[in-house]
Amino acid sequence: MPAQVIRLRDAAVRLDARLPAWLAFRGTLPRRPFLLTLLPIFVISALIGSAPFPPVLTAILALPIAVVTSAVFVKRLRDAGYHPAFVLLGVVPLLGWIALSVLAAGVSTSQGPAPLSRKFALTGVASFLVLAVLGVAIMPASEPPPTPESSTTQVVEEPAETTDEERPDSRAPAPNGTSESEGNVTSEPPLEGEEDITVDSAPDEMEAGPEPEPAPEPEPAPPPASGLEALVVQLRVEAEYPSGYDRDLFRHWSDLDGNGCDTRRDVLIQESQVPVSVGGGCTISGGQWYSAFDGVVTSDPSSFDIDHFVPLKEAWDSGAHAWDSGTRQRFANDMSYSGSLIAVSASSNRSKGARDPAEWLPPNAGYRCEYLRTWVQVKINWNLSADAGEVASIRSAGAGC
Repeated sequence: MPAQVIRLRDAAVRLDARLPAWLAFRGTLPRRPFLLTLLPIFVISALIGSAPFPPVLTAILALPIAVVTSAVFVKRLRDAGYHPAFVLLGVVPLLGWIALSVLAAGVSTSQGPAPLSRKFALTGVASFLVLAVLGVAIMPASEPPPTPESSTTQVVEEPAETTDEERPDSRAPAPNGTSESEGNVTSEPPLEGEEDITVDSAPDEMEAGPEPEPAPEPEPAPPPASGLEALVVQLRVEAEYPSGYDRDLFRHWSDLDGNGCDTRRDVLIQESQVPVSVGGGCTISGGQWYSAFDGVVTSDPSSFDIDHFVPLKEAWDSGAHAWDSGTRQRFANDMSYSGSLIAVSASSNRSKGARDPAEWLPPNAGYRCEYLRTWVQVKINWNLSADAGEVASIRSAGAGC
């Protein structure tokens, strides 16, 4: 063995010897202490995974728990007579978690072989739950569920019916002073060719000479753009401004309308599929919410995030860097257009992050046309630009919308 490898191994052994017993990778761990150790790991991982943190912060908070969990499983594997390297199965979602859970459920080598028992099942299930919760906290992923009809889907279809008169006068103007484009685009039918006009002639007039050949009908004009394409052509195509962004520049979840509820609660009240009860301090009870991004349904509003349909970072890169603070605050709390903010599952919101349609589309395939239309409409409403790659991806993903 090379001398350098030996020195690295000895250094690792010395470091491990200085660590606390609950963190060190040395020694063994029987099943009962192993189960007791898994309980706080499960609770902490669940709290981190369910908290409304950005994905990067969630992963950073979960990494120390992952190190402690690795040490616990290494000692459990060693006690069950398996090589500690099997702990690497934990990086493989689902199948790796199942395999590692089965190995960790084995009996101690000092006890000899034993048949399947209740302890084996309990240890295996507990191990899998801890690995699954920790894995989701580090690498949040959304599920591709069914696409039931819901009020949320109806809400995002409203832009096609919105008129100038229905828009509130409090809409923030675009920063360059130009007027905002509206989402109500009416498609005119194709121009038809002129109809032939038949004039009844007297018999003697018809015999006067040969009948002239009819003039050729004009070619019909091509139909105007409609649907998603009619919105896309209104976008300003410009390169992004990718520097200087800070989330604190967009003051959000304010009570701009003075009704006693901040914007987050206003969206939850508006999008609940059943009426909610609003108590003192705008506490919400009852209600049911549907996440259009992935089809998740919940009656617990704390498990849902309020997503800025065009993320704040994307808005900054697309023109909001030139706005004043008041305009940015109105954008971050925009309730004048129902598509600007939407209640969705926390996992789908974190999966989306600040990515545009060139990088992320909702796993609910039946909602993608509405997603693209709403994305473009919000950008038009606020006079935000789109880069060439974003426009190309919208057109490609929205073909047929």
